[in-house]
Amino acid sequence: MGLMDEFRAEPVRTGTYCRVKVVRDHLNVDDLVDLDDAMRDPTITAAAIERVLKRKGIELSANSITRHRRRECTCAK
Repeated sequence: MGLMDEFRAEPVRTGTYCRVKVVRDHLNVDDLVDLDDAMRDPTITAAAIERVLKRKGIELSANSITRHRRRECTCAK
């Protein structure tokens, strides 16, 4: 089996929620607007968003943010 066959055979994850969605569902309206604005702003890095949220006690990795921004998460499906 070639590498491409293995890529195609890899199961697609379904039924799990994007971590960004989980966090968004628990934010108040003002924080939700600010997070959404930051997510759309290409000058704000995923790492910066992660650090700010962490200071507020919210765990959200830069990798999850990047996947969400690239529409590679379950939100885009």
